[in-house]
Amino acid sequence: MHFTAFIQVGESVRKSLKYYQNNSGNTVNLLETMIRHGVSKFIFSSTAAV
Repeated sequence: MHFTAFIQVGESVRKSLKYYQNNSGNTVNLLETMIRHGVSKFIFSSTAAV
């Protein structure tokens, strides 16, 4: 399970690369690691501000 995304809307506009690297890049890293270790289940849970 991956629960480490940043969710601050205002900051995400000012620091978009920081948010992309954490929210997208680290998710890709997690998925690649899961594949390497034979993990086939992924739970997505979003509690981000709307």
